[in-house]
Amino acid sequence: MNKIIVILLLLLPSLASAELTPLEMRVMQTRIFEKANPEVIESLRTLCEDLGALGTKVAADGVRARCIWTAEVKPGFFKAKIPEGQLAKIDYVASDIENDSTTVRLRVYFWEMKGHSPTMIQSVDTASYSQYFKTIADYLFIESIDWTPPTQE
Repeated sequence: MNKIIVILLLLLPSLASAELTPLEMRVMQTRIFEKANPEVIESLRTLCEDLGALGTKVAADGVRARCIWTAEVKPGFFKAKIPEGQLAKIDYVASDIENDSTTVRLRVYFWEMKGHSPTMIQSVDTASYSQYFKTIADYLFIESIDWTPPTQE
């Protein structure tokens, strides 16, 4: 009986702290792509356009980019509402840029109602980060395919 109580007391703090540590967030948000930075940014731009972003802004240094979406406001009975979980913003920062690889950190934000106004909340969902990184990798793969048909002389 004492062993069970000790185990429960040891597990209780880990169950209560469901928040991610900064290190866990960094690991979840970072991937290395075996492609040059301009190719990775172009894949991000394509992803954002396909998801209906208002626009993608790439910084002059070429290592930062941002995609923005507006909240679709739904009229409510007493106040306007936005559906929870709408994509709001994706921030892109490249580091350790070499000729053939780029380390990328994404920060994904979703719209959420805070009181009477929509607010951007940073995602802590590992599945959403994995989904966006996989999609960028898929776009990089598609871009590597030579789509020009052979010509006949």
